[in-house]
Amino acid sequence: MHGPFQDLAPGALDDGVLAASRRRLRQAFRYVPVFRPVAVVCHLGYEARHYRGDQERWLARSAATWKELTALAAPHGVTVMLENVHETEPELFLEVLNRVGAPNLQVCFDVGHLLAFSTGDFPHWLETLAPVIGHLHLHDNHGIMTPTWPWAPAGSPSEKLSTTWPAMGAGPSLPWSPTRKAAWTPPWSTWPASGPGTSPPDGSISSAGKLRQECLSRL
Repeated sequence: MHGPFQDLAPGALDDGVLAASRRRLRQAFRYVPVFRPVAVVCHLGYEARHYRGDQERWLARSAATWKELTALAAPHGVTVMLENVHETEPELFLEVLNRVGAPNLQVCFDVGHLLAFSTGDFPHWLETLAPVIGHLHLHDNHGIMTPTWPWAPAGSPSEKLSTTWPAMGAGPSLPWSPTRKAAWTPPWSTWPASGPGTSPPDGSISSAGKLRQECLSRL
């Protein structure tokens, strides 16, 4: 399950922005008992251009945010995965994880983001974070992000990853984000013609409908 990230700053230096970000993330975690995910992926949200001048305060605030959210997730056996977007130093993730000290906090390594928004230094990131990577987000690009490519064309993030990851002996979960229609079967193709959230002819509520009702009840 992917947590909200648009306009959020989980380590914001502004008290109002930080409070709003934490509130939105808490709202998302209400759905953990509904979907029962293995993990919830959240963006770490660090950008050097904003926080380099006061990184220590950012670290303290960010760690406090994730400490609260990992505590919310732990009773459900859920791991919180911190995903890289604009971060340029993998060591920053280790620092946050060490400060939080929660066994259910790991890293979601997004290979497309590393090439498009960061350094593209796959060996360094993998060597630094391999022990704490619990989730790989696989989507390809040519360094400028969007549109994403089919899996592993030459020179792509996934092609580079395939040459370095196997030797590290790690075994994270592997979500894949294909964009070509022929490459995947959308989950909704198996839904009944009446669509999710509607009642079948016998009057009972479909499993999708029950899920929708449960979600609405938590708004």
